[in-house]
Amino acid sequence: MCQYIHNEQFEWLREDLEKTGSERPVCVCLHIPFVSVRKQIHDNPIAALSKGTLVNNGNDVIKLLSNYNVQLVLQGHLHVVEEIKYMKTTYITAGAVSANWWKGKHLGHPEGFVIVDVEGDTFNWKYETYGWTAEITS
Repeated sequence: MCQYIHNEQFEWLREDLEKTGSERPVCVCLHIPFVSVRKQIHDNPIAALSKGTLVNNGNDVIKLLSNYNVQLVLQGHLHVVEEIKYMKTTYITAGAVSANWWKGKHLGHPEGFVIVDVEGDTFNWKYETYGWTAEITS
């Protein structure tokens, strides 16, 4: 799992966004998030992040994205559901479909997945749970 956007990847993204232009709405998808408030909400407002929680150079990528019409960033890895609006971009952390390994809800977030409906240059999203009850083993 990559916790850093290497120069080759960064240049590919920059070139792809440049071809897309600054008007067309864009959605970016990645595994490890650029931003999250999970640690601050669940642990402590000034808690230090663990290595691998976020993309290490995410600020550089966010700065690049801010030059384009990036309306949505879909991210995962943390097994929680978050919606963070920063500037013109919405960052959605999409929970997890693999709840079985944590035997049910993780930090109060049930297993599930995000559904995004896109129409024109707008989108709506919802988190869909499976609705199962985890078996608790001792």
